[in-house]
Amino acid sequence: MIDTDKYEGHTDGGWYVDDAPDVIHPTVIHANDPNWDNPLVAELVMANAEEWTEEDYANARLIADAPLLLADNKRMREENSILKNALRSLVNVYELVLPDKHAEVWYEVNRILEVKE
Repeated sequence: MIDTDKYEGHTDGGWYVDDAPDVIHPTVIHANDPNWDNPLVAELVMANAEEWTEEDYANARLIADAPLLLADNKRMREENSILKNALRSLVNVYELVLPDKHAEVWYEVNRILEVKE
């Protein structure tokens, strides 16, 4: 599980890649917030090449999507927690209605509930 607490305080808002097509170096990542004096988040420089490859641009886009990926990760973890709680409730009701039935179902439910969030 990723410790998302270590990202607290990161630059808010969406980020985007400014490819600066007339310049080989650097490609920059900006924050979308127009109220910032300097929305620069990162400058990316190639290590050993004269031109950016599609892989380089894909890596830059992945970095620029970091705030979206983080928000999606947090949302899915919350949904997962809600679903696990609902499953626990259903298991409790099921135990009352059909005790000692369907051992393989119990095994699978317990396996799901034991997965760390």
